[in-house]
Amino acid sequence: MSFIQQIKGLGKDTVIYGLGNALGQLIGVVTAPILTRIFVPADYGVIALLQTAIGLLVVIIGFNLNSGIYFYYFEYEEPYKKRVILSTSFFFYLAAGLLLGIMIWTGAPFLKDILISKQMSEELVHYDYVKYIQILSIGVFFSIMDTNFRSLLQMRRQAYKYMALNILQVVSNLILIILLVVYWEWGIEGALWSGVISSMLVASVGFLMVMRYYVLNFSITLMKLFLSYSLPQFPAVFLNWGLLQLNVFFINYYALLADQGYYAIAWKVASVFLLFTTAFRLAWSPFALSIKKEEHAKQTYSQAYTLHVIVFGLLGAFIALFAKPILLILTPEDYHVAYSIVFILTIGFLYQSNNNILGLGIALSKKTKYISYAQVVAFSANIGLNFLLTPVFGAWGAAMAFTGGMIVQSFSYYYFAQRVYHIPYPFWRLQKFCLMLLLVVALEAYLVHSLDFIYSTLMIVPFTVILGMLAWKMGLTHDERTQILKFRYMWNERNLTKES
Repeated sequence: MSFIQQIKGLGKDTVIYGLGNALGQLIGVVTAPILTRIFVPADYGVIALLQTAIGLLVVIIGFNLNSGIYFYYFEYEEPYKKRVILSTSFFFYLAAGLLLGIMIWTGAPFLKDILISKQMSEELVHYDYVKYIQILSIGVFFSIMDTNFRSLLQMRRQAYKYMALNILQVVSNLILIILLVVYWEWGIEGALWSGVISSMLVASVGFLMVMRYYVLNFSITLMKLFLSYSLPQFPAVFLNWGLLQLNVFFINYYALLADQGYYAIAWKVASVFLLFTTAFRLAWSPFALSIKKEEHAKQTYSQAYTLHVIVFGLLGAFIALFAKPILLILTPEDYHVAYSIVFILTIGFLYQSNNNILGLGIALSKKTKYISYAQVVAFSANIGLNFLLTPVFGAWGAAMAFTGGMIVQSFSYYYFAQRVYHIPYPFWRLQKFCLMLLLVVALEAYLVHSLDFIYSTLMIVPFTVILGMLAWKMGLTHDERTQILKFRYMWNERNLTKES
């Protein structure tokens, strides 16, 4: 298979995953006006607190095993061996889901005492935390199994089925919210049950989709291999959480409450970029592992990195350019200043996505402890930058700390990965390109500071041209530009032939 064909396949999967994620975001926008008219902020706080706590327990019980399953699925060629790998993972998650669900159900009073402090108990006395936790404990099992089924679909490159499950989840969740919360007025319990029932439905359909890939076989030997691969990078799961969430704590501690609002709205706008990078990540992992034994795999990885940095760099910069017009439309005047935080966060998201490719060598070498090493370095940089910048610049300082941490993570991944599995990435050349992107978007953010909607929108046009020129001249080499022009010429010739 040629590089162009491989990239087409990767692009197709990315688009499919992206559509599914976009639909999920659309459903969130649709349900928000409904729920905000029913629940007060304290209700949302209760739901978020419980879901976060349960989510952390799910992360712990999973042991990051999925990374090991992914790797060894593409390590073996025999079809039956692959089925044993999938079956071993199925039985592990089946047991883990049941165990965790039972533990949460029986330990609900204990969890309540841990989550609710004495200062909060009087204010939140009318919330039945034990019942809420037990409702969520039912959904834990189905959520864990649903994740396992979706991972299988990713490994087998069945993006359409993956998207179908995503559509089923968001649509069923919307219908259940309307029925349970709006029509039957079940309140918080209705919101929780809507998620649980939706997970039950999706997990059931997912099982029907993938059941033919399983056999009645659980391999202890394979389980040991999964754990030996996954456990060394398990600490990175918590460190990565810190990279994403620690900035909010520093804003609370060192800045004004208004800064928290600025940061939150900027994060929401910049997160539009995550729709695309998440879709790419879902498509990239099975693609990269499926070609690892091909002769030109390393060259493909290198070319994919170049295309990723350029395409997603331009996309992120474009979103940042539109930040002020978007906020002028969607938010009151008090929030408009947050547009200047968006471009900082977007650069951080770009590096976060780049790291999925740069860290590939660590995964292929099986020396996954280096992922944790890189996360420790990035986490330390994030903390140091937060102490240095957030007290001075508030939300802007926290955003710079986040992006700084992601940039350090990128350099760390590149350093460790190249030591254990060399891939000829054009890393330093593309770092110059990313730096120029940052400077151009920062200049635009400075120039539109006092402009209204029309003039700030018009300002996007010349800066889009500048970004395109940067990508063409700095992002691509002379040979790459020649190949693109040659491909474009051949494409035009083929279209002319068809028309004639």
